[in-house]
Amino acid sequence: MNKHKLILLVFFLFSIGFLFAQEKNFEEEIEHTEKQIQLLQASIKKNNEEIQKVTSQEKTTGQLLSITRKNIKDSRNLITAYDKKLNLYSLQLTNLQNAVDKNNKEIVTIKDNYKERSINIYKKKNTKMNSSIFTANSLSQAVYRIKYYNILSNINQEMLDKLKTTQFYNEKKKIEIKQLLNNVNGDKKSKENELNSLDKKKKYQEELLIKLQKEKQSIQTEITKQNTQINALEQLRKTILEQKKQYDTEQLNQLKKIK
Repeated sequence: MNKHKLILLVFFLFSIGFLFAQEKNFEEEIEHTEKQIQLLQASIKKNNEEIQKVTSQEKTTGQLLSITRKNIKDSRNLITAYDKKLNLYSLQLTNLQNAVDKNNKEIVTIKDNYKERSINIYKKKNTKMNSSIFTANSLSQAVYRIKYYNILSNINQEMLDKLKTTQFYNEKKKIEIKQLLNNVNGDKKSKENELNSLDKKKKYQEELLIKLQKEKQSIQTEITKQNTQINALEQLRKTILEQKKQYDTEQLNQLKKIK
């Protein structure tokens, strides 16, 4: 083997070694790029699963929030109804109290009139009744006048009994209405406490819903970013493959020349 051929052989072997080394670098870059793409794809898959989970929680929270808002509306309507009942019962109680006061005055008036009339009739110094009886023109007229005084007395007693009966009914009705007022007040207070709890629950659900929506948006933004990175890596891989293909062609041409 002459010196010229030896130099060519050495150069050929060196070229082959360099070609293999460069080929290895291309493969490592492609492999590294593909690993990064796979990692990003796995992360996107995980993020999509997380989005589905958050979306489910968001949907459930939204449904619960809708129910809570409806319960708050119903509770407020019920409190308004309680207020109307309280006003109605208060008005009835006021009317009954006015009726009681009026009856009391009438009872006092009837008693006073009856007492005064009794005193006038039976007072020794007053001889009006005796005069009216004994000055009668006939016995029948005298009997009639006696019956007249008795009828007046009976009418007064009947009126008094009727007023007392009405008074008893009114007082009983007052007790019943007061009990109804207490019951409605208790129901209203209970509903107000429930409404306070519902308001706190609504606030918590609204904050949770906003948090879930932000978390979902954040994950979606991350997925978009990762897709952009994958596109860039795929473009890089494509570029490396093109460079590798171009390099292989150039090296092959060089080896052909050397040969």
